[in-house]
Amino acid sequence: MTYVALAYGFIWGAVFTYVLLVGRRVARIDAEIEDLRQRVK
Repeated sequence: MTYVALAYGFIWGAVFTYVLLVGRRVARIDAEIEDLRQRVK
């Protein structure tokens, strides 16, 4: 039982970290796209 709970905790932690990193990357890409739009105008 404890190993199952530990595994679930580890998986949820990995999923949370992945979502956090992808969110930061998307925000950075959006900022770069906006910067390029300003340069093109």
